[in-house]
Amino acid sequence: MTRTRRLGTIALAPFFCLTLAASALAQSEDELHEKKAPAKPRCPLIEDPAGNAGPNPIDFIRLFVDNDATQVYFRVDFAEVPTGTWTAGLYLNTDLDQVTGCDVGIPQLNGSEYYVGFSNPELAPAFVGDVRDCMSGSDDFPNNGGAQMVLKGRRATISVPIETLQILGPSEGFLAWFSGGGNFGPAVYKYAF
Repeated sequence: MTRTRRLGTIALAPFFCLTLAASALAQSEDELHEKKAPAKPRCPLIEDPAGNAGPNPIDFIRLFVDNDATQVYFRVDFAEVPTGTWTAGLYLNTDLDQVTGCDVGIPQLNGSEYYVGFSNPELAPAFVGDVRDCMSGSDDFPNNGGAQMVLKGRRATISVPIETLQILGPSEGFLAWFSGGGNFGPAVYKYAF
């Protein structure tokens, strides 16, 4: 039996969101619909129109975020299937203070403590890095920070242990922005338990 985890939502109409249950690993649509988890609607945390990525190899369109008791799930949707060499990342400001953490020179994006990096899985695994000094790497935390990614078609799903996002200090959520084919966000996400 495949265990499922809550992942996010998909927007079906401007005012209606449907909870999407999924595991950190790929599942069939039938398995997703069999999940009887209580509904916790979430619309996209960040959206961007398709077709404006220019020469970038990826065209980001939506970020969904959800969590369970132990993991945060990031679902990134692209306009087209990412191919070749590409990288993307999520910057997370867990203390919600834009004076602490990384200063990228864009006031609304300053203050990140964590970077969740992901790319073509054939090239490198997903990881969580300490980006307070504006540099991070897969060796910043043991075991790549526990990050895992599945890329299926136009969708990347990354799971990160909440415990990892508490290493640098306790938090009840984060301010997130996406980097890849441009910078998008920020938007606040609060953990739902």
